[in-house]
Amino acid sequence: MDATTLLQIGSAAAVNASLSALLGCVLARWWLLRAGARPQGGLLVHLRTWERFAAGLGLVSQGLAMWAAAAVMMGHTLPEAAAMLPTMLVKTSYGRAGVLAFVLLACASFMVWRSRLTAGQCVAALALLALFALARASVSHGGEGGLLSLGLATEWLHLILIALWVGGVAIAAWCVLPAAQATAPANAVFHRYLESLSFAATIALGGIVVTGLVNAWQRLGVPIHLVDTGYGVTLIVKLVCVGAAAGLGGYNKLIGFPTLIRHDSASAKVIAILRLESVLLLGALVAAAVLTSQQPPAAM
Repeated sequence: MDATTLLQIGSAAAVNASLSALLGCVLARWWLLRAGARPQGGLLVHLRTWERFAAGLGLVSQGLAMWAAAAVMMGHTLPEAAAMLPTMLVKTSYGRAGVLAFVLLACASFMVWRSRLTAGQCVAALALLALFALARASVSHGGEGGLLSLGLATEWLHLILIALWVGGVAIAAWCVLPAAQATAPANAVFHRYLESLSFAATIALGGIVVTGLVNAWQRLGVPIHLVDTGYGVTLIVKLVCVGAAAGLGGYNKLIGFPTLIRHDSASAKVIAILRLESVLLLGALVAAAVLTSQQPPAAM
């Protein structure tokens, strides 16, 4: 695997991870506000740290992704493509979509950096992130059919739902629930937050299954391509990660969260399961990034 492909895969995975983290942070703020509390103290510090890191990672990774795309499109090495990058950004639809995505992410980043986020501002930030995801999806395999195609709509919805699940779980596991555990016994605000997280993750998983099946049907062509092509094998790895994460999520939904709420504490076991789930979902994001660098069998 050459340097260009590594940069293409790494930057795509990092952009999707940053989108997930930002989405998870904004949703956490929104859910906590709806539950009757504003993030404060240690929780606010942790949320801001995650937001700023995710925003910075996303902006840098989006720039690197465009650099890698220029190298792939022009058949040049990365140093050679750097000189051609401005031309690609201005004169190609791929480049213009990349610039738009960067601007949308920068606007969302500025909002979360500078504001405590009211409920209305949370909605605005979520809208900007959704538009960013749409710009990203428009230059993916799903966008090859045009802006009004089923492929683009499916890819965009799939990306948003994955980001919702990954971000919601990761921010809960590494930020919100540890803060709740530090202030044990956890109060009703965190319980309502968990209910919102559980509901959103369930909806996201159902949508991911549907959109994933549509994507697989459009890109694999025939079922045998699932096992006799690199694209299909990578897709299997992604499905294994998603399936294992879904199993852990199901445990927490049916057993972990209800037990936590009954005992009025953020248990270490629930947090550990959420963290393992977030790691598996990160693996799914990396597999998805690998898929973007490969030609779907149905297109060959």
